[in-house]
Amino acid sequence: MAKNCISHVLLALLITAAICQAGFLPPVNYPVNPSSTSVVTGDFNRDGNLDLVVTRCGDAQCSTSAVVIVLLGQGNGKFSRGGQFVAGSPNTTPDTLASGDFNGDGTPDLAVVNNGVNQFGSVSILLGDGSGGFLAPVSYSVVGSTPVWPVVSDFNGDGNLDIAVLVTTTASVAVLLGKVTAPSVPLQTTMSALAYRGSRSQT
Repeated sequence: MAKNCISHVLLALLITAAICQAGFLPPVNYPVNPSSTSVVTGDFNRDGNLDLVVTRCGDAQCSTSAVVIVLLGQGNGKFSRGGQFVAGSPNTTPDTLASGDFNGDGTPDLAVVNNGVNQFGSVSILLGDGSGGFLAPVSYSVVGSTPVWPVVSDFNGDGNLDIAVLVTTTASVAVLLGKVTAPSVPLQTTMSALAYRGSRSQT
């Protein structure tokens, strides 16, 4: 009995030591242009490895349209530079990102939340092309200049992903209901927006 107790104590000490020693290797930095504010993961080129997409300025001086940039995963924790793609409509600045298969073709797409400059903010859908790239954005107004923090789920149970986003300037939550509209390749998707403020809803 005493030997078993000692064995259990030693095992517990070894497990504790292993937990205490857990940590991370030194970071590897991948340069991107200024004003990166959000990052999402997904297998955007469908090679079985997780990739990254970040928001950022279009150039080092932030003088062109904002973009998303793709970092392609190598499967060993390393990434290589992919393409960059326009993130939204003119005079908007991308703030946060979400990922989901919005058109049901098996390839993850992007929802980019854009802050408006002298106009309403928007949510832009960038459909993935399956090779690590994205089609031109299709933008939906959220009736407020500063939307933030999107969440993606099927809110109405129709099998299509929807998006909810906070709109800080109007103290509301904008819900965009998704609908796949064409059986083409790539499949297209549309969003219809609802704004929820307090106990009232607006279409």
